[in-house]
Amino acid sequence: MSASLETSPLMRQLIMMCNDCVMRKNMYWKMSYKFQKLNNFVSIPLLVLSSVTGLTSVSQVSSTTANPAVLWVTAATGTLATFIAALQRCLRYGERGEQCKILAKRYADLGRKIDIKLDQFNSGALPEWTIKEIGQFADEMVQEFAKLLNETQLLILNSQP
Repeated sequence: MSASLETSPLMRQLIMMCNDCVMRKNMYWKMSYKFQKLNNFVSIPLLVLSSVTGLTSVSQVSSTTANPAVLWVTAATGTLATFIAALQRCLRYGERGEQCKILAKRYADLGRKIDIKLDQFNSGALPEWTIKEIGQFADEMVQEFAKLLNETQLLILNSQP
C-alpha cells in the first residue's frame, strides 16, 4: 500500500463523498420521520371524523324522527372530514415520507459501498489497487452519486404540493 495513494486527492474526494452520503442519509431519515408524523397528524383526525360521520348517519337512518342536532353534527363532521381528506391528498405527507425513506436507503447503500472499499484499501486487503483502479472506482461512484442526485431532484419536484 503506497503512502501517496492513501493521501491522494482522489482518496480525499472518496472520503468526502462517503461523508456526504452519510449526511444526506441522516437528513432524509429525519425528513421521513417528520413526514410520517405530519401524515399521522392529519390521518388520525380524519379517521375520527369519518367514524363520527358514519355513526351519526347510521343513527339518522335507524331513527324514525330526525333530530336536528344530529343532522347538524353529521353535516359538520362530514364537511370537515371531506376538507381534511382533500388536505391529506394535496399535501401527500405519507407518500413524501416514503420517498425520503427510499432516498435515505439509497444514500446509505452508496456510502457503505465507498466506505467498504476504503476500509479494504486501508487494511491492506487491496494491495494491488493502483491509482488507475482507484480512479475507475471513483468514476463509478461519481456516476452513481450524480444519478442519485438527479433522482432526488426529480422526486422533490414531483412531490411538491
